[in-house]
Amino acid sequence: MLDDNELTGSAIEQTYQCLTQRDGEHEAELAAAQRKLAETQAAMDRYFRAFENGTMPEDTCAPHLDALNEQAKGLQARASELSALDPAERPQRATDDDLQALRNALRAALNNGTPRQLKTILQDLTEEVRIDARDAIEPTYLIPAVRPLSRTMELGGLEPPTSWVRSRRSPS
Repeated sequence: MLDDNELTGSAIEQTYQCLTQRDGEHEAELAAAQRKLAETQAAMDRYFRAFENGTMPEDTCAPHLDALNEQAKGLQARASELSALDPAERPQRATDDDLQALRNALRAALNNGTPRQLKTILQDLTEEVRIDARDAIEPTYLIPAVRPLSRTMELGGLEPPTSWVRSRRSPS
């Protein structure tokens, strides 16, 4: 399956398009949050002016200001969160060289790897296996559509190392 360049290329391109589309969604959400924050602050200013001019008593103004203040805090937090997304961390499309490196790693594991290495790489590349009958088995494979940011793939299995558990136990 990995040797089918048309199939893998198409899968990578479709996935990459979905991932990069999210960037535009984040920018639109940030713009909407900033717009709503400006509206909320303008509403708060109107309540402050009404209170200062004596046209609205404090007991009427205060609950509305509290609600608007909470709304503004939430909007500011979301806008900050969206602004903090680093453009340098946007996904880069996997290249033919990346795919060839994956093929080579799989071949090496198949030919020379330990059973544990083989199990790990196959688990990393398999999304699910649906078994409808003995002769109806349908695997779904994962193909990396983007380059990993670290450019490394850890070959750890599903079972996490347990040495950290012992070091965090209490003395009792």
